[in-house]
Amino acid sequence: MANFLWQQVTEWRQITVRHTVMNDGKPPPGLGEMEGVGVYWDESLIGTDCMCSQELKVAFQGERGAYSEQAVRQQFGPDVEAIPCRSFMEILEAVHNGRSTLGMLPVENSLAGTVVPAYDLLVDHDLRVQAEVILR
Repeated sequence: MANFLWQQVTEWRQITVRHTVMNDGKPPPGLGEMEGVGVYWDESLIGTDCMCSQELKVAFQGERGAYSEQAVRQQFGPDVEAIPCRSFMEILEAVHNGRSTLGMLPVENSLAGTVVPAYDLLVDHDLRVQAEVILR
């Protein structure tokens, strides 16, 4: 399962990059000019079937209805258990302590640009970027 999951993520990213390069920097159809939100989860989860489970829990920063929750539901479907957190650090803690399977952090924002605190946390913690969600 680990190799299969990792291969799917890698192939998806390669296809996206290949399309962008071959089309003068234009992203695949449907992406256009959008806001980017990164998806992060603990590396130890690769190799489990948690990504296919209906009990998937994804932590995000903000209140219910926030853009990050929209990104969670867009990526994982309407039935995912979205767990609101007060801070980016609380998202990481939720993933590390098992309260959440995955965590979603914004890396770009149409109002503020790059979300530097999210990048800072990635440098200081054992989490990896695994996928990207784009919102219009």
